[in-house]
Amino acid sequence: MEELQNEVKEALQVPVWDCGSHLYDSYELVSFSHFLDRHVMLLPFLKNAPKLPDCARFYETNEAMRNRRQKKKATVGRRIKKEMIKKIRSKVIMSCVVKAIACWSE
Repeated sequence: MEELQNEVKEALQVPVWDCGSHLYDSYELVSFSHFLDRHVMLLPFLKNAPKLPDCARFYETNEAMRNRRQKKKATVGRRIKKEMIKKIRSKVIMSCVVKAIACWSE
């Protein structure tokens, strides 16, 4: 009788790791995969490969950051050039319109 009660109690208990939330479970899986990535044994053919710190896999390298900044500067420069060209064109068009109106009244 006691064995049956113990089995029923064990069946009714929720595992400690399961909180019933799919979001939390996915978070746990991701953190576990990161843990595995950090602690997995290196493959033999990677012995001569440069070792990166754990955080380097998740952050940009200096070169990648520098490239991104240069691209951003280039796009800002192009945008400024386009705005300047628009201003110059509008001034030229306005001066032509004013001249046409002045000549037309004569």
